Amino acid sequence: MSTKFIPLLSLFFIAMFVGSCFPPKFIQPPRQNFSFDYAPSEGSLARTDGNLSFALLKFQVMSYQNPTPEFTLKESSVLMDKLTHSLERDFSEIITAQGYGITGPFESHAEMTYPDKEATDLILFTKVVIQVDHTNLRWALYEESSWVGRQQDYGYGIRSFPTSVSIEASFEFHIYESLSKEKLWAKSITLDPLTIDLTYLSSGGIRYQKPEPSFEVMLEYDNSYHAAVGGLLEKEYGGIIDRMITYLHPKEMQRVHEAAKRVRAKKVY
Repeated sequence: MSTKFIPLLSLFFIAMFVGSCFPPKFIQPPRQNFSFDYAPSEGSLARTDGNLSFALLKFQVMSYQNPTPEFTLKESSVLMDKLTHSLERDFSEIITAQGYGITGPFESHAEMTYPDKEATDLILFTKVVIQVDHTNLRWALYEESSWVGRQQDYGYGIRSFPTSVSIEASFEFHIYESLSKEKLWAKSITLDPLTIDLTYLSSGGIRYQKPEPSFEVMLEYDNSYHAAVGGLLEKEYGGIIDRMITYLHPKEMQRVHEAAKRVRAKKVY
């Protein structure tokens, strides 16, 4: 081998060694913006020919996270707030277009006044349930260079080998008699399970404070996580509204209304 190639070969091996010691820093993809909007096609809404009114309760988002087996109310989440506000807006527009009366949304049944309850026939409540499986996530505990209160500051990051999250989302709809809040009707829409690949370099990426982050926290700070969940909800949004329109068909709602009248008569309001 010519001696003139030896320095170049040496530089090549040095570069490989340095590169293996300092792998490329993880760079988050840009945060995507999702919009949830629905416009019914002309003639798709069956109109009621009777006097029937709904009170809407505020939509709720609940998350159930494995390996933490408990329901928790959502933390601050821009994506979920946008979803619930869009659902409230579109449901209100559709119910009004079908010819139903509508009031609300109210924070809860308990916060409605008696005249509010008496003046409406049915209460419609919607809940979005997110079931998250984080058991396949692989975490590493990293020491940070700064010191806080004389203790080394630590952060959790996702390890570099394959790791993923499984998410199931469902939308639950409930109708109650307005005075007693006796449940009269329930429907559910379950979306196909979503698997999110979160394979990041251990040398870079996002650091979370202990304990390991929840669904809501990762949704806010991890743009890949946010993109996968937002993409699923945006894609399915129109179908969810379409299904709800078929559920709220005037003939079925009239039967529910008759059941509500019997409940009121039985309870002698």
